[in-house]
Amino acid sequence: MPWGSVVQPVQIEGYFKENPRMPFESLPLPHFSETTRLILLAILQGVAEFLPISSSGHLNVFAVFLGGQPSTFVNIALHFGTLLSILVYYRKRILAMLGADRKVILLLIVGTIPAAVVGVVFKKTFSGFFGKFILTGGMLFITGLALCTFQPKKQVKRKNLDPTNDQSTESKKRADHGSETNGASDPAPDFSRGYLDLTWKGALFIGLFQAFALMPGISRSGFTILAGLILGMRRDSAAAFSFLLAIPAILGATCLEILEVIGTQPNEPISMVLVAALVAFVVGLAALALLVKLLNQGMLHWFALWVLPLGLVVIMWQIGVMIAQRAA
Repeated sequence: MPWGSVVQPVQIEGYFKENPRMPFESLPLPHFSETTRLILLAILQGVAEFLPISSSGHLNVFAVFLGGQPSTFVNIALHFGTLLSILVYYRKRILAMLGADRKVILLLIVGTIPAAVVGVVFKKTFSGFFGKFILTGGMLFITGLALCTFQPKKQVKRKNLDPTNDQSTESKKRADHGSETNGASDPAPDFSRGYLDLTWKGALFIGLFQAFALMPGISRSGFTILAGLILGMRRDSAAAFSFLLAIPAILGATCLEILEVIGTQPNEPISMVLVAALVAFVVGLAALALLVKLLNQGMLHWFALWVLPLGLVVIMWQIGVMIAQRAA
């Protein structure tokens, strides 16, 4: 998820640096060149940003084995690459938002408010707590449970549905979005609704799920898609609204990171930073297309087969570390 500057520890100077909370000297860490480490982190970001496995959780855990957290400049590049993936994949829907579907812009603003408010408050107050690996493991496990728990039993099938486009004529909107609801409340789920059918309460509901995903290990994409399904949205529309909602989230996180580095010089060559952005973009675009395909096939719960055991492994790992530290 795009909240690294909020939920992770304060970014460090230099390209990579050991995380002081972990006993690195006791781990058989592989040795990578800095270029290789950067590419691996970009791949990890591109995959985990869109698949419902939590990018913050994976970066917190796997950065340990890659030599430490990337610098703020690299984080900006990774966020830019994944943001570009969304803009390219959903370009038709974004163009529609600037025309006939301007209602979606207001819904995205409402949906962004909870995470923006919580993010600003928690950044200064609980950043150290959010950096604890045992919390990350627990939240990864919760993500897996959530993916297993809620699976829609029925979906309205649409032929020749373009997952990147929800616009055009009124007849297409009726077929592609379902009946427009003008009331103040959201009807019972029938899994036939598009994001144009959302009310401000529905957008706020999804936004609350996104705010909860500020916790490292909670998948932003997974929880916001599940929130859309709970409201009765079709799988493709739930995914589309989730990733459109990610645009202001990523922009907000990136702006916070840019403010941190104003007046400083990057320690990394610009060419390496651009490579990171490119790798994150290409991998992110592929991961986004894969997620939409698997989601439309009702296979979202498959990702629980990864995050559930990963969460348990991280928890047991940290319990072992604490026992070893007390015995020392």
